[in-house]
Amino acid sequence: MAETPTTAVAKPLSDAFRVAIEERKAINEVARQIANQSWGKSLDGNTVRAVAEYARRYHIDPATELDILGGRIYRNANYFIRRGGDLLRRGIVTDISVQHVNHDTRLDALVSRNVAGAQDELDRRTLARIKHNIPDGAKGAAVVTITLASGAIVEGANYAGVDKDPVGTANPGKTAESRAYRRAWRLLVDTIPELSAEEGEIAEAGAAVATVIAETAAREVEQAAHQPGTRQLASGTYDEEPMPTLTKEQVQAALELDEVA
Repeated sequence: MAETPTTAVAKPLSDAFRVAIEERKAINEVARQIANQSWGKSLDGNTVRAVAEYARRYHIDPATELDILGGRIYRNANYFIRRGGDLLRRGIVTDISVQHVNHDTRLDALVSRNVAGAQDELDRRTLARIKHNIPDGAKGAAVVTITLASGAIVEGANYAGVDKDPVGTANPGKTAESRAYRRAWRLLVDTIPELSAEEGEIAEAGAAVATVIAETAAREVEQAAHQPGTRQLASGTYDEEPMPTLTKEQVQAALELDEVA
């Protein structure tokens, strides 16, 4: 008697597997956004993937909140403004303000004409530069002030466009503001335990991504002698502190997505 042919029935995907697929799709979308950024066009596929996983894991918008300069990854002012807004809504902080304090020659002209408020503004900026040891020649300078619900005040000040600072010279206001926000945030997280733990993890993962970028750059330098026109990473610096060098094992641990059971 002939056997009746049977049709294999595909097993439904498990919930865990579906979650893994959706996560992978999300990372692919983030990678696409990164590849479309001006700084992302110079990155190879592996580096784009590493940055995408970093941004996805820590809920960072790569289109508006990340910059890669000189082979290092930076969260810019947009990121800290958004995170600051979260803290305001939660009542952890009550006020966040930014003041630009670089010397502006237009103020000199206003003071010479006795325009109301000009001398006060000139004095405010000068006193702030003295307080925070900011050189008068800085093309950009900013002070970020964060007031906590406890009444404590945190200030972060920084500047741009002095000496060998191509990024700061090109965008002094934006760069000074990002640097000031970053410094204020570092001081703030020291006072909030939950932020301190989170910031440590984000910083370690960012350092791991920087290692991936550095390894890619080293390969491109090696290839450049044999392949003219090799892509070059964006140049310049966005901060003053060197990124630590991690082992390959640390890089893998920091970039690996959580395993889905």
